Amino acid sequence: MTPDTFAQVTKSLLTKCSNVRNTKKVEYADGTDRLSNFNNAAMLNSVSVPEAIQGMRVKHTVSIADMIRDEFRLEDKVFSMKQWEEKIIDDINYLVLLYAGIIEEKGSDNE
Repeated sequence: MTPDTFAQVTKSLLTKCSNVRNTKKVEYADGTDRLSNFNNAAMLNSVSVPEAIQGMRVKHTVSIADMIRDEFRLEDKVFSMKQWEEKIIDDINYLVLLYAGIIEEKGSDNE
């Protein structure tokens, strides 16, 4: 893949990630705190916010690992690019949320 193509793919994917986050924020946040569901999950499970986010993220990580195994090792399934994109976007968005959760826990000035 050429550097220009890679840059285009990256830009397109990150734009899609942002669009999905903006669409889902209505479903998963209270309007004043983008991490409200994770704060509630952390409280219910007596864990930190980053632990709550990672606990929810792992579902996407496992799903992607299963897809990779099924398509590229076992070769018994073929997933559409739309299916790959959906899973990868979800995982990227959970990483963004995890980063935000870590900043909230540690503070942004903590290096």
